[in-house]
Amino acid sequence: MPDDPSSSRQQLARLRDELCQLVASLLERAPLWRGTLYRLDRLCGHPTCRCAQGHLHSTMVLSDRTGDRQQTLVPNAADLLRLRSMTAQYRQFRQARARLGKLFRAMLPHIDRLEQAGLDLAQQQLPRARLLSDKQQAHARAKRKASRRGKE
Repeated sequence: MPDDPSSSRQQLARLRDELCQLVASLLERAPLWRGTLYRLDRLCGHPTCRCAQGHLHSTMVLSDRTGDRQQTLVPNAADLLRLRSMTAQYRQFRQARARLGKLFRAMLPHIDRLEQAGLDLAQQQLPRARLLSDKQQAHARAKRKASRRGKE
């Protein structure tokens, strides 16, 4: 990407717009459930059961990561819709959070370019050669005083 400050400004504006949308989505108040809802197909173990011929028993289960350990739970049928929504909201929240980190990392090079452009502009407007340190200023004052004394 070129070092043109205007292109960096344009990119930052685009990233800012995306950032605003992401933050708005993160600020939504929605119930979040850290876990995954999925269908578990399994054999029961009875040799005469239909699952022995390949027609497995299906159950909706929740892989729950609340707390320190992971558990597999069988939710009530009445709660399935709400759990599906809460786990989907959680996934979307985490995706938005991850995208937020990528956006900040993408912004930094543009911010660095704008900083350098500002430093370069200041150097053009007021070169460092015209600026004196405190020690240099004191030395210059002393020289001026000495030259005035010599004129008197």
